[in-house]
Amino acid sequence: MIAVFVLLFHSIGNKDISLSPFQKVAYIFIAISGLAIGHYILRLTLESVDKFGDSSFSARLSLVDLFFIILFLVLMLYIYQLGYSKEENIRLLEEQKIYELERTEFNSLSETTERLRKIKHDMQIYVDAINVLAKDKKWDELIAYTEQYHNTLATTQSAIATGNIAIDCILTAKLDYAEKHGIKTEYSIMAPENFPLDSVELSSILGNIWNNSIEAGERLIISDPTEHPYIYFYIKPYQNMILIHIENNYDGVIKGSIDGDILSVKQGKEHGLGIRRVKELVEKADGVLQITSDNKIFSVHIMIPDKENNKLL
Repeated sequence: MIAVFVLLFHSIGNKDISLSPFQKVAYIFIAISGLAIGHYILRLTLESVDKFGDSSFSARLSLVDLFFIILFLVLMLYIYQLGYSKEENIRLLEEQKIYELERTEFNSLSETTERLRKIKHDMQIYVDAINVLAKDKKWDELIAYTEQYHNTLATTQSAIATGNIAIDCILTAKLDYAEKHGIKTEYSIMAPENFPLDSVELSSILGNIWNNSIEAGERLIISDPTEHPYIYFYIKPYQNMILIHIENNYDGVIKGSIDGDILSVKQGKEHGLGIRRVKELVEKADGVLQITSDNKIFSVHIMIPDKENNKLL
């Protein structure tokens, strides 16, 4: 009984099972109660041999007691398996949500790439037209054309051009969105030519941390219109590492895990998925993720080993 109890207690203490603390306590209490009842029946069975002298009846009663204990243990293990299956389903749903978020980011990345390609194509046409007008010395037409071109640029989304497609597309989209929603942004990009993460992983990291910061800024505007949300972001090399840093102010409400880790400044059931995905990708790259929250300032600091460029050196 002690061995079985230790096994059940160890299993129920595993974080992979989806039960609340009350359910875990109730599960252990029921397990102990069932084993105690089985032990009591067995003790009465053994006493019946001395009291009634009917060993055949006592043997049958012992078999019934053994069957009860086995059936009870199977039932408890089945309940445990249901809890474990529920936890697996929750994990798979979270992975699906992360996949959907990354697919959204990828679609946005593709749209921004196409937009940048069109801007480049249009710019070449404008330059060719200006060149022709200048050669023909059609100054009035040239002035009118350049003014029209200037007005067109004013309504065109500003594009970031660092040479890294993931950084360019994510920042172009997020900076434009933040500006339109009243969030002040400041950024500095010094990315190496050979980034240690591929485009998909990098866009997932940048998309998640920028989404988190933008949503915090939007919520801050709603909760306190007198506050001015901001986002400060940079990527730069430092020694043999690539540093990715983003910080933003927020309304002071933050979500954390039971272990005390910061999960998100978002609200709702899906909070923390992005941060967990970022942590997974950073650990995959042998990097370090540091998240801090102090005086309503939320910051994410990522350090990725610059292995590719170190090989070149």
